[in-house]
Amino acid sequence: MKRPDYICSDHWNEWRESQVDADIIALNVRSNVDPYSFLCYGLPKSERRNDGRLRDKWIYLYGNLTENWAVRGIDVLNLQSESEWGSIKPDHPRIDTSKNKPIKYEHPARVSTEIFALRVPQHIWQEIASRCGVPLPSPIEAIHFWQWVIENKDVPLILTEGAKKGGAILTVGYACLALPGIFNGYRQQKDAFGFPTGKTHLIEQLQVFATPGRKIYFAFDNDSKPSTRASVKTAIAKTAWLFTQKGCHCYVIDWEGYPEKGVDELIAAHGASTFHHQFNEAKSLHRWQAIQYRQLTYPISFHHDPTQKYLSNFTAPSNAKLICLKAPKGTGKTEWLVRQVLNAIYSGQKVLVISHRRQLARALCERFGIDYLEDVRTSDTQGVFGYGLCVDSMHAQSLAKFKPEQWENALIIIDECEQVFWHLLNASTEVKRHRVEILKNLKTLVTNALSPETEGKVFLSDADLSDYSIDYVISLAGIKVQPWLALHTCTQESDCYDCYVFGGNNPTDLVKALCNHIEAGGKPMVCLSSQKAKSKWSTLVLEAQLQQLFPDKRILRIDAESVSDPLHPAYGSIASLNEILLNYDIVLASPAIETGVSIDIRGHFTSVWGIGLGVQPENSFRQFLSRLREAVPRFIWLASRGIGKIGNGSTSVKSLLASQHSSVAAHLQLLLTCELPEDINTNFQPISLTTWARFAARINQGMNAYKESVLEGLIEEGHRIIPTDSDQNLLPSSVQPLHQQIKATRDQLYQQYCQDVTQAPNPDDNDYQQLASKRSRTQQERIAYHKGQLVRRYGLEEFSPSLVEFDDDGWYAKIRLHYFLTMGKPYLESRDLAVAQRYIQQGEGALWTPDFAYSQWGAAVRVLEFLGILELLDPTLEVSSVSPTIVELAQKALQISWLIECILGLRISEKDTPIAIVQKLLGKCDLKLEYLGRYGSTLERVRVYGGVLVKDNRFDIFQQWSQRDSLAAQHQAATREFHSGEADTVATTKATASPDPETVSTPLNIYIYKDKGGMDMNTPPGEATPHPTPGAPIPAQPVEVRGNSGRSPSEDLVFCHLFLADLQTGAEAFSSAQEVLERFCEAESRGELVIAALPRDYWEQVCGLLPQVLEVLEATEHELPQNDPSPFRLKGAARLLLEAISYGVQTVRCVLKRLSVEERWIALFQLEEQCGDAFAHLEQVDPLFWEWVGTLEPVVE
Repeated sequence: MKRPDYICSDHWNEWRESQVDADIIALNVRSNVDPYSFLCYGLPKSERRNDGRLRDKWIYLYGNLTENWAVRGIDVLNLQSESEWGSIKPDHPRIDTSKNKPIKYEHPARVSTEIFALRVPQHIWQEIASRCGVPLPSPIEAIHFWQWVIENKDVPLILTEGAKKGGAILTVGYACLALPGIFNGYRQQKDAFGFPTGKTHLIEQLQVFATPGRKIYFAFDNDSKPSTRASVKTAIAKTAWLFTQKGCHCYVIDWEGYPEKGVDELIAAHGASTFHHQFNEAKSLHRWQAIQYRQLTYPISFHHDPTQKYLSNFTAPSNAKLICLKAPKGTGKTEWLVRQVLNAIYSGQKVLVISHRRQLARALCERFGIDYLEDVRTSDTQGVFGYGLCVDSMHAQSLAKFKPEQWENALIIIDECEQVFWHLLNASTEVKRHRVEILKNLKTLVTNALSPETEGKVFLSDADLSDYSIDYVISLAGIKVQPWLALHTCTQESDCYDCYVFGGNNPTDLVKALCNHIEAGGKPMVCLSSQKAKSKWSTLVLEAQLQQLFPDKRILRIDAESVSDPLHPAYGSIASLNEILLNYDIVLASPAIETGVSIDIRGHFTSVWGIGLGVQPENSFRQFLSRLREAVPRFIWLASRGIGKIGNGSTSVKSLLASQHSSVAAHLQLLLTCELPEDINTNFQPISLTTWARFAARINQGMNAYKESVLEGLIEEGHRIIPTDSDQNLLPSSVQPLHQQIKATRDQLYQQYCQDVTQAPNPDDNDYQQLASKRSRTQQERIAYHKGQLVRRYGLEEFSPSLVEFDDDGWYAKIRLHYFLTMGKPYLESRDLAVAQRYIQQGEGALWTPDFAYSQWGAAVRVLEFLGILELLDPTLEVSSVSPTIVELAQKALQISWLIECILGLRISEKDTPIAIVQKLLGKCDLKLEYLGRYGSTLERVRVYGGVLVKDNRFDIFQQWSQRDSLAAQHQAATREFHSGEADTVATTKATASPDPETVSTPLNIYIYKDKGGMDMNTPPGEATPHPTPGAPIPAQPVEVRGNSGRSPSEDLVFCHLFLADLQTGAEAFSSAQEVLERFCEAESRGELVIAALPRDYWEQVCGLLPQVLEVLEATEHELPQNDPSPFRLKGAARLLLEAISYGVQTVRCVLKRLSVEERWIALFQLEEQCGDAFAHLEQVDPLFWEWVGTLEPVVE
């Protein structure tokens, strides 16, 4: 097609270079349009003079934009006309002085952005229809192309950024809408302070396409800048979430591995076939998000030959301090590390190996030729070459007597570092008691090793190595260090296996097939998620079941109990599995060997079977399946959703951090009257806390769609997924009732175990302490230890087997809450205080908030009291969903749902009925309203419930606890009397003091805030639930306290806390360095009003984090969406003008004289945008104001 006269050749060529069809260009693009009519149609009448002419500021603003090309699309809301809204790209763009960069695209002023729905020629329409298999209308002229798309949900829709890119995608045969900016697909109302006042929603122009069942694809830029990548991730997550709420299925097209940034550049460089391939390989939203959590974006220093399976003998440069290795499982990562260790030993450098499991650390030490910590005293080398240890032992009280200063020149190896760091930050093993000290030691260790003044080095190795681990180590060091990263991407066909996936609600079909496989002579290795007799699918139960079915088979059970039982064949087997396993026909393994073990034997096992109940993180389960290196078939069953979530279960880092801050603030607020140190550090090592949240968000994301996450991870590793339906040919008739048999076996084993615990003698205190300290216990010793635990936990010398069952079901925590809510209330404060003091003492004044938050009961009790749960404990009560008591309680719960989620871990939804909300809350105490029946007339029958009726023996336990707590309180009171001489002071036995009613704002007398990045079932990623006051504080008294600012104190406190939370999240939480500085100034002024409520180290934290965030933001350009001004936009000259107005016109003249003509117009434009009242006053005082602005002679300084 020939270029039309209304499009300049340069503009035509620009669009053609983006591979846009000529007819599309001719239908949508125009050159040299009038910028004033195009951009100013949305201005109010006040922006024009009486004669209709635009005011001078607009004439000046757009005066140089006459040479341009402009693009408009169709108005998809009426489908009858061209959209008024569009975009201009000037040949000579004006400069945005706030960013010191040209404004490439101009959009209509004071008009909300829309979309580019370009006109489509008939031949493109036909290609799109053919590709998606949707017939064309007849006659084709009867409807518009975009009406056809709207009416046919089977037409997939691609979203991209920029009209040219949209045209390029249309050209290759896909329906595509273009956004002016990545954030312009949705909107959310906010107040003047940036807090949300309404829910996020798709813009109208996208809502018409959001038909249930439609596939939505995102093709945003593949940018290399970290800040821009973070923005793209946020924009896709938010927009896609809103589409999924409408029933759409979302996918992401990426072109990682190609250097091109935009999709038009990709098509221009590699052709339409490449885009077709990338479209077909588009990732589901969940899979794409999972990849974002696991991505590795650091520059690759050494890319290993992918055709070679095993790692070669490459070495890092001698000046490299942080050496990182990512390579697939079974490619020789450990052997490569062996060579690095040998080089270090030959050069006289000590080696420190850090692991998260003792058996793994021991195995690594044997491979490296150094001592394991527990063997140092008895070895010949006495640790002279260094040693290996579990991270739990990195403290001064351990066998290591660990001092990080002794290792400043050492070679430090952290193999499987992703799991080591997660264990360090979240495990409940020995590391929990010394976590703060261990974190301090790790920081010192890493800082010294990476310092340019030492010879130390740090090696990180993991098959799933991600930015999270590298970021963490660099941040801990606190110095600039460039990691040397080696990447091996080998995926050989011979190492990939067929993975058969069983469906169904439980693994019965898989176990039936397993029995058939064994009956046919197969030798399976079975990976299970549990070891306890309570689970039908545990190592203990399946061992017993298979022994009954196949008494002639040799079966080995490997789990945490068997490997530590001196009388069991699996005892001490971890280090020599390759020899021991050859003696068995069937191996049943628990997560005890999910990591750090390589089973290299071949020709023995015929298959690997896995049951994923959702207990392990999805990456851990995948590692578990790969412990056997041989590529024999895998057969797996997976739960749809996981059952173990971290924190509040959110997949948002900001939401997890906010939840932790809120929970800890609540607990400490209740202990303000107690004798706590004044200098408690509740924000210890922010980088560690942020890393905890990042790992937690990744795990929660995997748990939300557990089965999908595991399968997608296996696909990425190259394995072949084969769905398997129940096939009767696979199932022998002798095992048809297998589920009932397994259940009966489980019941028999578990009941016998409960009976054994009940009948076991209670060990005295000395024996109990010895049993507790033993790492290896026989079965009888485990039973005796369990008996001792229950006696000491519940205060009962004798009990029935049902108590053992109840305890295994988590009964203790539930009745403990009930106890402190009722009979134990007088002892609650002293109990929480004692625990808090212990944590503070262990941390030397610092608290690790994830541990501390779960150690306290006071906040949970206060929340339940506030809701009125105590009223429901009357067994004579009769209520229904419409009873005032129930309705009021449910309304309160909805108002403080965020607080309930933070403190109680319950998600309260508006979809829940009042009775359902009440039953959820009562369930935290293992209580419930008793259903009595349905009463009333036929048309108005309602379900009636009776008050709580306790049917167990918890009150006997409460009596024991009360007596114990009373004696402890008397002892503490006597001790205080002895030390203080104040005989009448018994502070530890008093009930929780009532807060001053003049300062009550929430049930906890604190301001709980909800993070703007929170995510729940009703809120998209990055959005907070709208509420007039951020954080939704619920008044307990009809008293409103106001500060001098005219805002409630909660607004100021929330603003300050959110600013700190964003700083802890990092540069990705801000749009620009300017926003950081403006929010810092705002926090300063607001902080003065609530200084007493802020943590003592608040400003120390802010000032420590501020330079780091600014450095990242100022080093990168970050594009902001057009027409979305920040609420903190006043800056520079505009601020001076605002102040000058109060002194009169002459002062304004003086300020303007010191600005260039261009700067004057921009400053005045910003001033009018943000302070219309002040600006109107200026115009009223001097009506000729606009005429002399451009004529003032500038002052030359």
